[in-house]
Amino acid sequence: MVNPSTTSFEQDNMEILWLDGNDALIGVKACEEITKRGIVFVRNIKSEQSLTEISKHFGHVFNPRHGSENGVANIHPDHTLEGKGYTRTALLLHTDRSGMDNPPRFLMTTVKKQSKSGGHSTFVNGRHLQTQILSEDSKLFKLLQSSKMTQFQQEDRSFKPLPMFYGENKIRCRFDDGIYFNHLLAEKLPQLMHHLARLQLREAFKEGEGYILDNHWWLHGRDGFNGDREILRLLINPSTNPVIIDKEGKSTPKLILFDIDGTLLDSQAVSVGAFFKCMTHVLRKEITLKSSSQVNLHGQTDLNLVSEIIKLHVNKNLENSEELVFELSQQFFKLHPAYLENEILENPIKIQPCPGILELVKKIQDLKHYWETNDIHFGLLTGNSQVNALSKIKAAGISQPTLIFDMDKSAFGDTYKKRNDMLPGILGRNSSNVKFSPENTLIVGDTPLDVEC
Repeated sequence: MVNPSTTSFEQDNMEILWLDGNDALIGVKACEEITKRGIVFVRNIKSEQSLTEISKHFGHVFNPRHGSENGVANIHPDHTLEGKGYTRTALLLHTDRSGMDNPPRFLMTTVKKQSKSGGHSTFVNGRHLQTQILSEDSKLFKLLQSSKMTQFQQEDRSFKPLPMFYGENKIRCRFDDGIYFNHLLAEKLPQLMHHLARLQLREAFKEGEGYILDNHWWLHGRDGFNGDREILRLLINPSTNPVIIDKEGKSTPKLILFDIDGTLLDSQAVSVGAFFKCMTHVLRKEITLKSSSQVNLHGQTDLNLVSEIIKLHVNKNLENSEELVFELSQQFFKLHPAYLENEILENPIKIQPCPGILELVKKIQDLKHYWETNDIHFGLLTGNSQVNALSKIKAAGISQPTLIFDMDKSAFGDTYKKRNDMLPGILGRNSSNVKFSPENTLIVGDTPLDVEC
């Protein structure tokens, strides 16, 4: 019988992927799957060593109360150990270490010894739960968002007010003597349990099988069982990606800089229209692409381009012409963002992300979100002004560009006249006490000028 590559669950309309421990790339594939769905099933994981090898791709091990030196806990019936996990009774859906402000992010398990009967693992997708409750019972949803409604037991046995729904679609949950419910929420617990029952998934794992899940995203539990049963479990916190160490033992942070036009997005129709409409306003005469053909528009910074266009159309014999060019340039930069926004509103489909960019941005978001990367930095290197650059990026479908690209590690065309000065300007900064070297800096662009700079 061929083992399935996925398991489908009708009640939540989703599939969960199976990965094989004999695959040398299981750690990499598991990381990718967790960022997509928050959970993956595994097979042929039969030892503590196998678990710990995979865990290295996720972060550092959270040391449990009862566990081996490498952090692996053996969950089995043992009346001398504290916790319902060490009994044969059912465990209701819960978050591991739910009483912590920030519970361990990832949970990994494998069955070392299968029980005679029972012991099925249970799961609920916390994000689907939140969506379902929000659409059907907004009052319950608000109660679950309030720290006044629930108190969770801490490691020192004290209780702390913490919400069940928190952060960006995160969830914490338990239903035992480690939680107190406010009477307002207690009255609605039957409704909450009904929502959980509708979404609950159940899987029977054999020896060597188990799962990896995002402990902030998925709830998990188990049915009661008969006989002996052993589960190997690891709790993991994300850590920064491995840092390259130089010969002197110092870390070498890496910087990736993206051009905008032609690299992240295509905005030519909108950009050209807004530019010449604004220039016409500033110079009080019609300025067109054709009348400005003597100036090369490509690869220049806005600061230099605006200056060159104004010089072309202003009488050079006027007294104080340089001062006039400067004043008119300042007027242009003040008015240009409004012209660009107007063009975007009138022609919303004319700014489009380049192929694959939205998927790439999602990868960067996942990288920052899950692994708290502080040795890989992402910035912008563009001839656009900062305000126009951000407007274009948002119009292309990237809603929060400043959460993806670090503005203090970027260079914009309203600050630099020469494009070739932009990269040295970034590398010469000491923002956030991070220094970058040219050999650890990558520029992603679409023209030879991007390479030259």
